[in-house]
Amino acid sequence: MADKPDELAGTQRAAILLMSLGEQDAANLLKQLDAREVQKLGVAMAELKEVSREQMSSVLNQEKRDDKAAEGKKSSDEFFKQQLLFVLDSARHAGLTIHSYGSQKEKNAQWYKKELAHFDLSGSREQIMAFLEKVKNSEKMISVSRWSLVHVSGTSYALNCDMGFVFVA
Repeated sequence: MADKPDELAGTQRAAILLMSLGEQDAANLLKQLDAREVQKLGVAMAELKEVSREQMSSVLNQEKRDDKAAEGKKSSDEFFKQQLLFVLDSARHAGLTIHSYGSQKEKNAQWYKKELAHFDLSGSREQIMAFLEKVKNSEKMISVSRWSLVHVSGTSYALNCDMGFVFVA
């Protein structure tokens, strides 16, 4: 058997995790699986002749890291959603018309993530300036880039801009 959890098959890791649970918890978990999955786990457990303390610890630590990474992804997705909603609410409160918006993942570095959103808005110059001022003074990690302000007619202007949301992991 391999020493490192990333060298183990998924069913072997699952078997080790199952063996680390108490009898009642393991039984409750097995009840939630279909017969084929239970059979695969049973075979994997039978193939595991002996599991050392180091192997058990290694698998459990890997699972904790995987859980933490999944939690970080969930919290960054929630962060981006909140930032986007803040910008949309700010535009509405400023009286701007939202013509379109969209977002895309920009960068995934080890210690931060960045997402961009593009906005096409229109309103008076004063409404647009109030909106930009609110975003700037919000103390949120939002940057405005690649923007253009076009006079449409009378007191109506169109703002096209990208806003970057930065999540520090």
